[in-house]
Amino acid sequence: MVRAQEGEQLIMIKRLYYYIVAVFLFLSMNEKQLDFIISLHTKLHRQGPGSDEETLKAIQITGLNALTALKILDLGCGTGAQTKVLNNNLNGNITALDLFQPFLSILEEKINSKNVFAFQGSMEDLPFEKKSFDLIWSEGAIYNMGFENGLKYLHPFLQKNGVIALSEITWLTNERPAEIETFWKNEYPEIDTAKGKIKIINESGYQLIDHFILSEESWLNNYYGPLEEELHRIEMEDSLDDELKEIVQSYQNEIDLYKRFKEYFGYGFYVARKVN
Repeated sequence: MVRAQEGEQLIMIKRLYYYIVAVFLFLSMNEKQLDFIISLHTKLHRQGPGSDEETLKAIQITGLNALTALKILDLGCGTGAQTKVLNNNLNGNITALDLFQPFLSILEEKINSKNVFAFQGSMEDLPFEKKSFDLIWSEGAIYNMGFENGLKYLHPFLQKNGVIALSEITWLTNERPAEIETFWKNEYPEIDTAKGKIKIINESGYQLIDHFILSEESWLNNYYGPLEEELHRIEMEDSLDDELKEIVQSYQNEIDLYKRFKEYFGYGFYVARKVN
């Protein structure tokens, strides 16, 4: 197991899954906060919006032969919800990379397969040789590098005609209320409509195969619902100091924000092929 430096972990936790608004509120993350946030997410099946069905839909869009031995990289894999779907529906070896060992430990327990390798490290400093992978997968994590920068950085790691599949925050309408517009422009300036995202994909050495928008159920049933239940359990059962109570409240604020403005933003799942 390759381990990232502790200092890098403290930097990256501030950017862990951009939809975790709490992370952005704390410019100085101490060890207690770090442990709390990671522990909270280890209790969830998914560390962000998504579903097995939508992962499978994206796999089908890739057009990759399920019988061909592939080399797959799953970036920001978390506890491996999508990794398991990849392993069950594609042939070959999967390198599941995440910065946080607690997530990888759960992944290894969840997926007992000789074809899946847990790898602790940073997606921004990959140690792999160029043209190592037939498929690069990343659900809700490409934002760590920035969408355009991430696409360009990952491009050399794909084989000729290799495929990249990723989900990314996306405006669902051309106009939206000023409150949510301002929020996302501050939190993630690269947010854009699907048309804008596709333009960047096609200008970064790829050709879009297809894309779709994740369902509200992927947010509410598969992520925010379980998260909200865990937050309520923590508030009822655990003794929290003011510092951790503020984190809990910031998560609740995030959930409320999505419920109020879910018709204006969501996740786009984009699948594209390397063309040069």
